[in-house]
Amino acid sequence: MHIEKNVAATTFGFLMGESDTIAMREDTVEAPAMRELHLQQEGDSQRYLKPHAPYVLRDDEKVKLLEAIRACRTPTNHCGSFKKLVNMEKRKLQFMKSHD
Repeated sequence: MHIEKNVAATTFGFLMGESDTIAMREDTVEAPAMRELHLQQEGDSQRYLKPHAPYVLRDDEKVKLLEAIRACRTPTNHCGSFKKLVNMEKRKLQFMKSHD
């Protein structure tokens, strides 16, 4: 039960962009693949742009996914209410237990 919850939470976090960090993008420079994900320097400044990764959902897609999860209905006493788990303001799932 705990393994399924961890896999689901990790996959959901990956799609929502929680694991798409600057450090991860810096590591992609060492790999010859995925050049389109490398940080791009903004002009002559020290600022870098992080291009959108194709595996991360866009804001409108995140809202649709969270609304679909929020609308899920399960048999009585099967698991907790998904309405309580979805935080639309922060666009994430919260308070998940291993039996949800």
